[in-house]
Amino acid sequence: MIMRFILPILLLLLLTVACTTTKESNTVVETKIEVPKEPALSYRDTIIETDSTFEIGKACGVFFTPSDAELERLKKEIGEEDFFTVMDDYGWYFSESTSFLEDKGVKTITTSEKSVRFHLLNGSVKTFHAGDTAIDWSPLLFDGKNTIQKTDLVNIQPGYEAVFK
Repeated sequence: MIMRFILPILLLLLLTVACTTTKESNTVVETKIEVPKEPALSYRDTIIETDSTFEIGKACGVFFTPSDAELERLKKEIGEEDFFTVMDDYGWYFSESTSFLEDKGVKTITTSEKSVRFHLLNGSVKTFHAGDTAIDWSPLLFDGKNTIQKTDLVNIQPGYEAVFK
């Protein structure tokens, strides 16, 4: 007899609990996490020297000096006496040209082994290597925008005027 009463009470109790319990939601809540972006590397208005290059984004003059191997080759090619005359003249014109640019407020860079990458305003990059025969120890002038010009070491003023007009 007790079982008769207990069974309906248990069933009633089970139904009451089942109907009053809130159902858990299976919906997925998306949380948007903002991942900070690394700023794009910009070389504008800078000159940065790395192990292998100069990254240039501002006006400057770049002087490519001969490497030790080039100097030895030249010495063998023209003879020791002429070599020292050529190098003396080169040193004098080099000094005059760098002084001229520095007097005009143009930064100068000298390299014999590093590549030079000019970052232009239009987003392109022009690369020059110290060993390029097209350069032949001639300075390059960069206006900091889009003009790069190889110029004459002996008379740098016309090249300067053409680039920095």
